[in-house]
Amino acid sequence: MKLTNTQRGLLTVFGGFTVHLVIGAVFMWGTLNVYITSYFRQLNDEGLALSVGGAIFPVMMLSVATGMPLGIKAVQLFGSARYYVMAASIICSFLVFISSYCTYFWQYVLVFGILFGLFSGTIYFIPIYMGYLYFPKKKGFVSGTVLCGYGLCSLVMGLTFFSFVNPDNLTQEKDHDGYSYFQGSSVIVAQRVPEALRKMSLIYVILSVFGSCFIMYHPNQIGEEERRLKKLLQEKKKKEEILKHKLDFLSSEQLKPVQQQDKRMSEILIQKKKEVLQQNIEIIEKQEKVIEKHIELQKIEDQQKIQYIYSAGENNQENAQINYFGNYNPNDNDDERNAQLKQTNTTSSFIQTKVNIDMIFMEEDGGQNRKAHTNEYVEEIEKEIEALEMSVKLDQQSLNKETQKVEQIQKQLEKEEYQKMGAPSVYEALKKPQYYMSLLLAFLAVAFPIIINGNYKSVAKDYGFLNDSYQTLVGALVSAANGLSRPAYASLLDKFTFKQMLTCILCFQIFLSLTCQLTNVNEVFFAIWMFLINTTFGGVLAMWPVFSAQLNGVKVGSTIYGTYWWAFGFSNFLQFIFVYFLKPKIGFNNIFYIYTGIAFSALLLLRLYNFQIDWSTYYKKKQEKEEKVVALEVLQIKTLN
Repeated sequence: MKLTNTQRGLLTVFGGFTVHLVIGAVFMWGTLNVYITSYFRQLNDEGLALSVGGAIFPVMMLSVATGMPLGIKAVQLFGSARYYVMAASIICSFLVFISSYCTYFWQYVLVFGILFGLFSGTIYFIPIYMGYLYFPKKKGFVSGTVLCGYGLCSLVMGLTFFSFVNPDNLTQEKDHDGYSYFQGSSVIVAQRVPEALRKMSLIYVILSVFGSCFIMYHPNQIGEEERRLKKLLQEKKKKEEILKHKLDFLSSEQLKPVQQQDKRMSEILIQKKKEVLQQNIEIIEKQEKVIEKHIELQKIEDQQKIQYIYSAGENNQENAQINYFGNYNPNDNDDERNAQLKQTNTTSSFIQTKVNIDMIFMEEDGGQNRKAHTNEYVEEIEKEIEALEMSVKLDQQSLNKETQKVEQIQKQLEKEEYQKMGAPSVYEALKKPQYYMSLLLAFLAVAFPIIINGNYKSVAKDYGFLNDSYQTLVGALVSAANGLSRPAYASLLDKFTFKQMLTCILCFQIFLSLTCQLTNVNEVFFAIWMFLINTTFGGVLAMWPVFSAQLNGVKVGSTIYGTYWWAFGFSNFLQFIFVYFLKPKIGFNNIFYIYTGIAFSALLLLRLYNFQIDWSTYYKKKQEKEEKVVALEVLQIKTLN
């Protein structure tokens, strides 16, 4: 059964969602940190602190950012998004398996933090890009649905990992550094980590192969046009070689004396000449048909001109009307304008008839009162002509306004068409200041939710919520918020602008950061606030691929989208610095006030700076240059002739 484009697109989005359940492990670190840190503390790194373990989160984000541009390049190189995603996701699963054999934390950072982040980054945008090709007008739906899997990974896989390592819900024990770990009576939890990682890698492999199979090929994917052209070029070259071979053969035969030429060869040459003549005859017949069509069209145009001239000859005043209106079409279908012209023609006919009658009357008059009659009737006619001219002038002004409106609409349509094309190249996109300001906006917009996403367990412990099962439940809510909010926010982008949506998110972040410290009195309120904060995180991450595509077009926007993850990664490093250096001195509550100021700065930047790039100006200048070059070449040819 042959699938429609819509069906293939839906399957691609579903496959991308499934694969993102694997590569979304970068956001599991808030859940994994205490387990992995506890494991390496009881193995070889006894002095490893939970705050140091948090450093792997920004490292992974920067690795993801580095891998993102490589993914689209890989599709261009290998020609199959499906097979590349399958291979890269299997490698990610294998890296999780390898990480279970690491004996030092720096080895785990290298394998899971850097290499896993790098390969998962190459996969990240491929399903979104392929979905955009199938649903170019529903970018919000595509990115939201695919990235929902990325956010839900920490929910599904976090709960799965918890069931593997701590099925008995053992409690962490506080250490002298102020943090709590699985040690002492609960050390068994830390010892189960390697086996749990191996089981997780097996689940990842199954999901990787299953999800990759649904990512469909699209004929317009990057690199396909180049392959088609190269294939066509090879075919042309083969054809050229065959023709050259035949030409060389015929040339060699012509050099022989006529008597020595084979009779069959002569017959073939005659047949070839007949075929050429027949082809020339067919071409001439087609040219004759084209000329006949042109003749028929010319007859119709001539007939229209005759009617126009005839109607103009019957009514000289209508000629004046035409001169007032400029480019006037007698066959215009505008009912209102035809009515105006009909009224004008009627007035004109009346004036002409009146003039004729008055002239006769004055001729019959004995000449005694001729001068008085003339002055009287001339004044009346002049008044009527002035009124008519005023009416025509008003009509001309109305026509000019309508013409200006049409020209404005046409310019707007041209601008929108150029705008859809986006940036002509990555180089041109990187030259624009809007790109660097959008990086700054990305850095600021994710700052507050990213510190919560990476440290919600530490915040819970500071607020006195020490139960590990409760913290895991909060982690599940955080993951659900991160994942489920993405399709919701992204789908809203199809109805509202990016600026409107991000304004709402930043205002919400300001409110949540100011009130977060009030949640230390109740576990329910704390869980609700963690959920709400991470909805803003998922919203920003879901909207940014669409924003990148709107800013620079789908192709270039897809290529440079990974650089925004560098901004997200450095924002993650900022929270690591705050937690490592400031948290012991001022606590989380005062750090949240700092993030209130950061969110407010992002809001000011969003509202005051114009992020829209007018790419139509670039394409118009390019078109003008090309036209000048063509005009110059034509002039040179004429000069030479």
